[in-house]
Amino acid sequence: MDCLGGISVEEWSTKTTSLISLFSNPTNDNATVKLSSPFNESLNVYLCDITGREISRQIIPPGQQEILINHDNVKPGQYFTILRNKEGLIIGQKPLQKL
Repeated sequence: MDCLGGISVEEWSTKTTSLISLFSNPTNDNATVKLSSPFNESLNVYLCDITGREISRQIIPPGQQEILINHDNVKPGQYFTILRNKEGLIIGQKPLQKL
């Protein structure tokens, strides 16, 4: 899957949002994605490399505000954490650096 949805990496990297926070970042192993408020629907959380390739996907259930993303099997580098709703619309994104 192309996580960036056809947008260039340069353009995508300028799009930030206050709907989500990501910590610890940079990270050695795990990071937490936290929503500013709970959603009434499930959200897909994608970890994508800088080319837009999907590395992993997890789901935040309705009403839950955070999820732990395990990066144990991810090589060091730059990534994007992207949240999409069930229609595929991007809710938020944050860059992530794996050490």
